[in-house]
Amino acid sequence: MRTTGSPKVEGKDPMAQYDNRYAQATARTGVAIDEGLRAYMLQVYNYMAAGIALTGIVAYILFSYAVTTDPALAAKSAALARCA
Repeated sequence: MRTTGSPKVEGKDPMAQYDNRYAQATARTGVAIDEGLRAYMLQVYNYMAAGIALTGIVAYILFSYAVTTDPALAAKSAALARCA
């Protein structure tokens, strides 16, 4: 019978001894995976930053329309608020 894996090491759990040829084969492509993951995450972060910027712009526009420097208009708005 053919045995696979590393030889048994004294004092080690035999279940921890495994054939790591497959793990070594994937280590070579790890750089390509890392580059692709980095590019994808940068794209996600750019979308998130654009969303936050858009939210800030919309909030500023709504704030600028909600606040007035005209005292007469402010008094009219306050009177309407008291009636409601």
